[in-house]
Amino acid sequence: MTDADRKRLAAILGMLGSSSAGERDAAALQAEAFRRKHGLTWKQLVADHVVVVETPVFIDRPMPLVKSIVSAIAEPFPMVVLTFVTLATIFAVISRLLGGI
Repeated sequence: MTDADRKRLAAILGMLGSSSAGERDAAALQAEAFRRKHGLTWKQLVADHVVVVETPVFIDRPMPLVKSIVSAIAEPFPMVVLTFVTLATIFAVISRLLGGI
């Protein structure tokens, strides 16, 4: 299989993740046609290209919500402030609902 064939197969397989059922169906049919055209089984098609990762791979991407939760737990002062603000907001809402008592 040539490099161009591998790129074509990767593009076809990428369409399997489409949110459109029609695109997914078409991609599955194209993948099967590709396999038949090259006279390979699925095992033969992917056997030389499977990479087994023995250690977990972590993607370093920003996660602001998780970061803020961890910092709130790790530092007690912000949690106290957050609790106070939350309770003050709840009391203000209840007070307005009860007619400003």
